[in-house]
Amino acid sequence: MDTLIRSIIVATAILAAYLTATVSGLAPALQAGMATIAKSVKPLERQIEEQGVLVKRLQQELDAFRKELNDRARQEDARKNNLRILKGAISVVGGADQLRAAGKLEDAANALLSAKDAIWKSGDSFQDQQKALRGLMQPIDELAVKWRGGDAKATAAPIIEKLKTVHSSLSD
Repeated sequence: MDTLIRSIIVATAILAAYLTATVSGLAPALQAGMATIAKSVKPLERQIEEQGVLVKRLQQELDAFRKELNDRARQEDARKNNLRILKGAISVVGGADQLRAAGKLEDAANALLSAKDAIWKSGDSFQDQQKALRGLMQPIDELAVKWRGGDAKATAAPIIEKLKTVHSSLSD
């Protein structure tokens, strides 16, 4: 049994020496392989960093584009809303003229004057038509005075026509 144990110890020592020699021979090759891998990884790291910067810049451009689209959509919604307000003012002035035709001159004057705020604000919203819209303030005041004075012959047709013309030009 002693001999068997000695034989196993000798065989283990020989195997250990062989493995040490083999690994020692492979070490320079492994080191060279690791160096090659490290050299090839560096350009890849740079490319990944550059692509990261590019992706970040593209993301910023995409965010800016989304914001611009959202802003345009909000502006278009505001424009449509302001056109509805102007259309409502046209209806109010038309209703006031109907009240005038029915002989309800005081109510007609009050209804006519109530449209002034919407018309004025439309001038704020539509700068290119501001002069035309604000130019209606005096004729509206004068017509309301006539109606309150009992002049049922004075009509709101010129004011309505001007409002419709402005609305039509803005709706195109």
